[in-house]
Amino acid sequence: MAPQLKKPVDSCFASQGTRMQMVGTSVVLLLASLLFVPVMYAQSINAYVSADSVRVGDRFTLTLVAAHALEQEPLFPGPQDGEEVFGDLTVLELAGRGTAERIDNNVSVQVDSLVYAVTTFALDTAYVPSIPVFFAANGDTTFFASRPIELPVISMVTPDAANIRDIAPILEFPRNIWPWIIGLLLAAALIGGLVFYLSRRAPMQEEVVIRAPVPQLPPYEEALKKLRGLEKNANLNDAHKIKPYYVELTEILRYYLSRRLNINAMESTSKELMDDVNQLAHKTNLPNEAAYLLRRILHVSDLVKFADMHPRPEVGNQALVETRKVLDVVETSFKPQSDPAP
Repeated sequence: MAPQLKKPVDSCFASQGTRMQMVGTSVVLLLASLLFVPVMYAQSINAYVSADSVRVGDRFTLTLVAAHALEQEPLFPGPQDGEEVFGDLTVLELAGRGTAERIDNNVSVQVDSLVYAVTTFALDTAYVPSIPVFFAANGDTTFFASRPIELPVISMVTPDAANIRDIAPILEFPRNIWPWIIGLLLAAALIGGLVFYLSRRAPMQEEVVIRAPVPQLPPYEEALKKLRGLEKNANLNDAHKIKPYYVELTEILRYYLSRRLNINAMESTSKELMDDVNQLAHKTNLPNEAAYLLRRILHVSDLVKFADMHPRPEVGNQALVETRKVLDVVETSFKPQSDPAP
């Protein structure tokens, strides 16, 4: 097991030097984990915090270290995943990342790390649950999770604090009515001038042009058409085209769900969208498979868009296949059943 490296941080407003120390912690954790990684297993996930204890609002780091085989692609959770993944910790930003490789007895092990700048507003103890990290390889995805962490939170009130005073009453000030009088006079003058202008203006005939509505494809057919165009023009071997690919892929999926399920999928966060889909799954016959695949697609896309991840081309191809699967499952579930033949 890798040694647990901890380092206190003074406050939430860390200096530039402190941020460099946070990023340096990631490199130390990565190298330390690499030295102690056994070559007898495929994956392991370890979580470390940079402080033994913190105060409410302190800024410190949480580091995830993933040891895995070379052909696997680790997918770390994104900063937007919230308390479902990070528990009592609030992620402020991504502070750094690192990767290294070890070859021992012809067995290669890769170690990747991701550093999150975090804070907490918990009282007494901040609880960090087991954090999952997904591994993608050969069109399949598995996940492993770290051990939970309990971080002591120091009270902001000193033990000798006493005689705390109650909130002082609100002071009353005399009201000044002159601004209201002046405002009413200006409003009356404005309304009078507007009425006079409209009464003197000659009536104008406005030409009304009625245009025929543009026919729109059904949601399912439109989404499949866009996916075919995305697949035709995709070049996942070009690092500069990976992010636009995932952005367009999720926009196609979100626009379809917005039209087909009548939900606000375009302006929702990934978590809000998953909450809406899970509620529909409980109220309707929507299979859980659709919610599961949708969560995987959004998770990978968020890592690409916000964490600057560059998944392998086969991961992007698998995301497109799973997007088509979500469309098929949703369309089948909400397609009206034909009446039985007499």
